[in-house]
Amino acid sequence: MNTVLKGDRFEDIGIDLIHKLISQEEILINSNFIRTYKKKKYNCKSREGTVEFDYVIEVWPPNAERFSIIYFIECKDYKNRVGVNQLKKFHNDIQEVSGANAKAIFITKSLLQQGAKSYAEANGFMVIQANDINNYKIIYHKINSKEISIPTLYGPIEDLGILGLTKIIDNHIKKACEEFTSGISYNIDKINKESIEEMCNLEINQINSKILAQAKNLDIDSLKSYINEKYGIHITYTDKFDLLGSCDIDNNTISLNKNIRNTKRELFVLCHEFGHYKLHQNLIIDQNTYNNFNESEYNFKIGKHSLINPRHWIEWQANYFSINMILPKTSILAMLWRNQQKLGINKGILYLDDQKDNYLNYQTLLYRLSEYFNVTRPNILYRLKELNHFKNNSNLKSAKEILEQMQMDYHI
Repeated sequence: MNTVLKGDRFEDIGIDLIHKLISQEEILINSNFIRTYKKKKYNCKSREGTVEFDYVIEVWPPNAERFSIIYFIECKDYKNRVGVNQLKKFHNDIQEVSGANAKAIFITKSLLQQGAKSYAEANGFMVIQANDINNYKIIYHKINSKEISIPTLYGPIEDLGILGLTKIIDNHIKKACEEFTSGISYNIDKINKESIEEMCNLEINQINSKILAQAKNLDIDSLKSYINEKYGIHITYTDKFDLLGSCDIDNNTISLNKNIRNTKRELFVLCHEFGHYKLHQNLIIDQNTYNNFNESEYNFKIGKHSLINPRHWIEWQANYFSINMILPKTSILAMLWRNQQKLGINKGILYLDDQKDNYLNYQTLLYRLSEYFNVTRPNILYRLKELNHFKNNSNLKSAKEILEQMQMDYHI
């Protein structure tokens, strides 16, 4: 295969991979508002001529006169390791044709030299090493990581506003509803779902016994008072935009991002960090080691997120602790059945098909449960799916499409 054909083939792989990552929300771009171009040329700002890029994604808000963000994507199948000069040229080309609203994504089959790694990290590149669409690894995300307290729940929320926060938290909820049996270490206790549920029920009964007995919801102010009075934990709010929350066990402090204060996202993050405090007192792992572990990746063979390294287990345990604090099994099912009876429906699973009345009942039930438990509608749907209490018989939309549509609702 000649060099041109080889490069074109890898570009096609890279383009398919980018759209796959978007659909799975590993790259937070709203596909409803994008315009894509292959081999598009842009005029230079400081000299005559143009610069051509392998692939470009422009994000156009509704009724906008120009794009708000532009993603420049280069796909390179180099024989040797990628050097710093290749990344510098890509970076210079981007600066020549765009402003601060540009993002760089570099896809390569080869490894990066150390200088190229440092350059990519310093300049906010997203770097993906890939052999094909199902065999890839995200080396760097487009937002630089900062030193943060472990354990932590964090995500790339910069430039994304409340919609970005919603997607990040809903993805953590989804991961929490999946359990695995991979090996663990670093003094991380192998705690299963049943054990975490029992632990949460003990805490819940001390906060308010009516939560389990009468399906009352968990009030965030009561939770804050409880963990402060019983455990001496102080809750603070931070303006650090690279994390949603962190737990400093040594100093008995939980920090939350101020952007989620008084939103439906705050309760999940607070419970997640409280989960770290309860579950991970005896961790033997330093910050650098933790940061070097990759986040959980989606395994297409089993259709779930693979929990392989200690970081995966740490976050899964805290996620599942959070969802059991907010949506205990008995409470969410009791409220589902109670609201079904109010609508004149036989109590049972949440059911969706293409009949108008059933669809309206489905939407009404999700809305009422979301408002009652102070979480988003995708959170409710994920939990009911995990409890085998959601059945989708719609011929129009899959469960994945339903959840994606919900992500666009700023009021969920």
